[in-house]
Parts: sequence; C-alpha cells; structure tokens
Amino acid sequence: MLDLVVKVGGSILTSTRSCLEVSERIAGIVESGLTPFIVVSAMRGATDGLLKACSGSRESLDRVIQGCIDIARELQGSPFRVLSDVFVSLERALKRAGFKCDGSLTDYIVSFGEVAGKVLLVHSLESRGVKVMPLDAVDLVVTDGVHGDARVDYEVTMLNLLKVAGYAGNSKVTPVMEGFIGRGLEGSVVTLGRGGSDYTAVTVAALLGVPEALLVTDVPGLMSIDPSITPKARVVKALDYSEAVEASTYGVKRINPKTFEPISLGLGKPRVTIGSWSSRGTVVGDGVEGWRVGAKIVTLDLRDQGMVVVVGRGVGGRGFLLKLLSMLDDDLILEVKASRDKPSLKIRTSRELSVEVARFIHDVIVGSGGLEV
Repeated sequence: MLDLVVKVGGSILTSTRSCLEVSERIAGIVESGLTPFIVVSAMRGATDGLLKACSGSRESLDRVIQGCIDIARELQGSPFRVLSDVFVSLERALKRAGFKCDGSLTDYIVSFGEVAGKVLLVHSLESRGVKVMPLDAVDLVVTDGVHGDARVDYEVTMLNLLKVAGYAGNSKVTPVMEGFIGRGLEGSVVTLGRGGSDYTAVTVAALLGVPEALLVTDVPGLMSIDPSITPKARVVKALDYSEAVEASTYGVKRINPKTFEPISLGLGKPRVTIGSWSSRGTVVGDGVEGWRVGAKIVTLDLRDQGMVVVVGRGVGGRGFLLKLLSMLDDDLILEVKASRDKPSLKIRTSRELSVEVARFIHDVIVGSGGLEV
C-alpha cells in the first residue's frame, strides 16, 4: 500500500544541491517506514526555456540543456549519459521543425523538462540508497489528447496505476514519475497545462486511494492575498475542497484549475497539503483542524480585469455581504456577484482601483479581523 504522494515542484529543483536535499527529504520519508509515490516537475525555468525554444530561441534551448547537463556532471554517473541521449533527441526534433512548433510538437518538446527532472531525481535517490521504480507518465497517464491543456481519462489511468502501485507497496520501492505530461489518444505526448504536476499528484492520490498528497514548493502555503499587494498577507491554514476548487479557478498560486477535479468527481478524497518541507502550511480536506466558515482568500480575476474575488465558505450569504458592502464606498462598486452554490463573492470595480479594493477588503476581513471570518 502506498502511504503518501509527494509532488516535488520545480521551484525547489534549482541546482545539484537542491536535488540532493530533495533526495534526503524523500529518503527520510522512506526510512520512517512510509512508501511514497513521487511526482516530479521540471527544473526551475526549464518549461519556460523550452517554450521559448519552440518559438525559435536557440539560446533558451542551450541554456536549459546546459543547466541540466551541469547538474548531471556534478552528480556523476549515469544521469550524464542518459541526459545526453535525451537532449540529442530534443535537438533533433527542434532542428527538423526549424524551431517552429505546432501544438503537438510543443507538448513533445516541453515534456523534456519533466523527463530531465525525473532522471536527475532518480539518480539522486539511488545514490542515497533509496530503492526506486522509475515510471513513464506517457505510459500510465492517459488523457483526452488536448494539447497544452489535457484532461486525464481517470478510468483508464486508474487501471494503469493500479498495476504498478501494488508492486510498489508490496516491494517497498519508491515510484518516481513525471508530472504535467501524459499520453494523447493516438500515443502522442500531451501536457496538462500550467501547474499540471499538482493535477498529476492529486489524481494519483485520488485514484489509488492514497490518504495524502503533499505538494512541495518554495513557499509556506497558499497566501490569503498576493504578498505584493499588502504586507498583511498570511498563510491560509485550512480550506475545504470546495474552497480549494474555487481558489484554483481564479489562479491562486497558479494551481491548475483541474487539480481538485478527481475529488469533485468522487474518485477519492486525499488530504492535500501545500507548502514547503519545513512548513506544510495549507491543508485541504474535509474536517481539517482549524477550518471555519468565512473568508480565506482575496484575489484578482486575471481573466476579467477589475473583478475582485473573495473565496471562503459563507461569503455569498446575505449577512456577510451586507457587512462588507457597508464598509466600501458605493462609488467603488460597479457590480456584485454572489452565489450560495459556490464559496466565493465577486466584486467588480474599475481596473485602476482593483488592487486598492482588494487590499482594503483583505486587510479588513483577513489582516485585521475587522469582520468575523
């Protein structure tokens, strides 16, 4: 039986040292008696660099390849040879296309970031003495084939994952698989969209009945607002699933909007923890300690300029809405949208004032406790 899914975010994979530190953390989990399933992202900057390469930037491609090769050399052993072969295939594909990529080729090229990240992490873990079972996401994660924003075929993917999960649990080996990528309908490589590794990790946990998914990043958890807007931003300690779905819909911390879909569909209910190794700051689930009704997050809807969104169970209720509106000047508010079916409240203001309004709402509700949360 698997005990934990750990997603290693690209933000913490930046160097040889960081690879070794991640390996130490995972080794500690294994040595504690748990069997984790590891989902790994591309090294920091690799995805953006490969996307630029798809638009014609040879310099960006060289930078990505050199960064990974340098780490492989410092780790010593097999990763250098393996990555050298991987990048030969990458360069060959780009040269054939004249560095001009359609959606299908772009997904193929970008997938090399996750492949390289897995190669480096697998070697680091093996060097640390961890028994590893490398897995290929393209073999296991089947999707609808939409390039750039694929959705997992949960039924087929579950059958594929179950085949390897039983062996991993019984043999006490640690599966390591790429996040963000999968297989299209005709066998082509597809990507799941920005933040797709979170989606992969939660999907694996839900489909295999794993009790927890740990999404490890370089920040202490989900913040109550973008810290660049106000210094009163703080870590949100607890969200229920519906609040997490709503937060991802509006791009909070760039969580992929499909991340919590397997849970919404009733395929499983893993507790999802978001944060760093040292601060597992935000816990998503039912009955999470410290959770209560009220506003949790204030954000801007980047798809609809001028729209401020408040996320939290109960914010669409009449009492909360009246209290909040009484504290805002009437000339700031152009439209209010509230629904009892969703844990969010949307307030339209002018594009120029949206940041100011978001800051005021946050600091009154969350930062200073001006309204009960």
